[in-house]
Amino acid sequence: MGQGQRNRAVTWICWMAAVAVGCIVSPAFADQIAVRDETGGVIVTEIITSAARGWGFELSQPVTLTALGVWDDGGDGLTSAHTVDLWNGGATLLTSATIPTGTVAAAAGGAVQGGVFRYEPITPIVLAAGTQYVVAMSTARGDGDAFINFGGTTTTDPLVTINEFRLANLNGFAFPNQNFGGTSGYFGPNFEFSAIPEPSSLALLGIAIAAVGFMRRRKAA
Repeated sequence: MGQGQRNRAVTWICWMAAVAVGCIVSPAFADQIAVRDETGGVIVTEIITSAARGWGFELSQPVTLTALGVWDDGGDGLTSAHTVDLWNGGATLLTSATIPTGTVAAAAGGAVQGGVFRYEPITPIVLAAGTQYVVAMSTARGDGDAFINFGGTTTTDPLVTINEFRLANLNGFAFPNQNFGGTSGYFGPNFEFSAIPEPSSLALLGIAIAAVGFMRRRKAA
């Protein structure tokens, strides 16, 4: 192979490496939303009992949790502040956030049943694949906000599998130890996360970076 052919080959490899870097890095560290849409569920606007309401889920690969959120019916601001907690299946609290009243918390994602989810960032934590987690929000009698009851058809991020809906059996905010199973839930709480690249993707990323560095050294020489 002549010098010109070798240069063209190296250039092609580095171009492909750059594409690989873009494909791996960009989606891997972009915020993703757990519940993307829900249709057919009943919107509950009058809360009779104060309780923690939410849903249980598992992940197909490790992720970094970055924010917790609450559904804002109508998208015009929350009437009351709401606490959103994340527990593991053993009722250990892992992280928490308070979503303030009004429109202070940023909305993200598309409209869901005419409303939006508003999020507060948290100190990032890593959630493992294949582990049961529960996310729930505080709801209080007369708090003026709504949630979606039980759900109809729910669209989640491909990495998230909802496997139960949860309710606290106390008249207040606590770990929702009532488990009703199923694939629906009390859709008020939500969360944002970033996927952690799998080992094979990290290996490809390393090769891509090395190739780009090689091309730069050749140009410098």
